[in-house]
Amino acid sequence: MIKVGTVFTIELVENGQILKSKLLDQEGDILLIDFPVNDETGKTVFLPDHTEMNVVYLSEEKKRFKFRTKVLGKKKDVVPMIMLKKPDTIEEAQRRQFVRIKTSIDVAIHPLKNEFAPFAAVTGDVSAGGLSIIIPKNKDLPLHVEILIYLVLTYTDDSIEYLKITGRTLRIEEKKHRKSVSIAFVDVDEKIRQKLLRFCYEQQLLLRRKQFFPE
Repeated sequence: MIKVGTVFTIELVENGQILKSKLLDQEGDILLIDFPVNDETGKTVFLPDHTEMNVVYLSEEKKRFKFRTKVLGKKKDVVPMIMLKKPDTIEEAQRRQFVRIKTSIDVAIHPLKNEFAPFAAVTGDVSAGGLSIIIPKNKDLPLHVEILIYLVLTYTDDSIEYLKITGRTLRIEEKKHRKSVSIAFVDVDEKIRQKLLRFCYEQQLLLRRKQFFPE
């Protein structure tokens, strides 16, 4: 049983957009939430019926849980609400160790054991613990294999770092007309980790500046 008033962090399956909402009520197999707000822009987001999402929340004991659900419709009341399907299962979620930054960086992907032909791609997001890449239409990347990742980080002072990192492919997600693969870094040297942390921190600052001082 999820307590009314619980804050939901929502990730839309279709585009990875992060939203915030709150559980307002429960009716049988339906969760009623208020209209969510984009976590970056602060603007209200209107979700079409059948929109799929991943939801994360904190319990009263400060434990983190997650579940998958979809929009069933809207309910008109004193406060308009969105109806979500109550999940069949709720799992305890591991806290993300590193902040994930949505950014497009050119990367080169190479095999360790000739499982596939090397190819160039673009990142969907980057953290100090891993990244996701957008797979070109004519390419495939096997799961649960170790690969070599070559990427270039450009910092706000215009300095550049060329990194070579071993990663392991975790899962594939297909969204509309694109396919992305999540990759976890393997045995990252601490110096490289610090370079990644610096890059992600700087990107966070740039994003916040754009929110407060839009061009």
